[in-house]
Amino acid sequence: MDISQAPQWRLMRPGVPQGSTGQHRVARSAPGVPRACPGVAQHAHAAAPSLRAPRIRVYTGAMTKATETSPIEQATGITWDDWLARFAAQNAATMEHKDIAKLAYSILVDDAPDLANQHWWAQNIAIAYEQHVGIRIPGQSCDGDFQVSVSKTVQGTLDEALAKMVALMDDVVELDGVPLEAPPSSSGTEKWRYWRCSFTDGGRVNVSIYAKSPEKCSLSLQHSKLGTKEDTERWRAVWKEQLSRL
Repeated sequence: MDISQAPQWRLMRPGVPQGSTGQHRVARSAPGVPRACPGVAQHAHAAAPSLRAPRIRVYTGAMTKATETSPIEQATGITWDDWLARFAAQNAATMEHKDIAKLAYSILVDDAPDLANQHWWAQNIAIAYEQHVGIRIPGQSCDGDFQVSVSKTVQGTLDEALAKMVALMDDVVELDGVPLEAPPSSSGTEKWRYWRCSFTDGGRVNVSIYAKSPEKCSLSLQHSKLGTKEDTERWRAVWKEQLSRL
């Protein structure tokens, strides 16, 4: 769900003084000569129903923000207090993530039948609940690794926004000292444009772009398969600096 004070990290390149920033780029090769790495396009109990539940930052031990619950309330028409009561009634804090998501989905089918993308909402509701009761650290995925999201609004059409992202990462062979595993790729549908890349440390980056208006697009970047919650803050700073150039 689009659905922390991070340390200051800089993108370094060999031979550049410490005061300089920027990504490591490689000069274009002559025709027919390949480039090195080209760019392309244990749980706590749930709150009792009679208590007022906190809406944000319910997990205080992590550096990454917990999922905010107000968008869940607005989309589903069900208050967060009511969600907690329903989960508590089913002893959801003892369930696996997939079972909590199934429970959330069944509630949506009955009480929010007109909500689009019910499976997506069920997954995010389950994550928010797990964070609330302390069985998931904010930023942690269902597989136990971590991920971080960064967004940016850019001027232009879908194709223009994608072209800006491609140009931004053109010829980039590493970020923050981590090499790209392969050239980035891009794709699109009628309403969306996508950009992807992967790193040699296992990190995966997916960028989704959609039109907010005919002249403006929203770019949402997700960096997944991170090892620790500290890595989420490191890469948040890296990507915020990178996207600020769009």
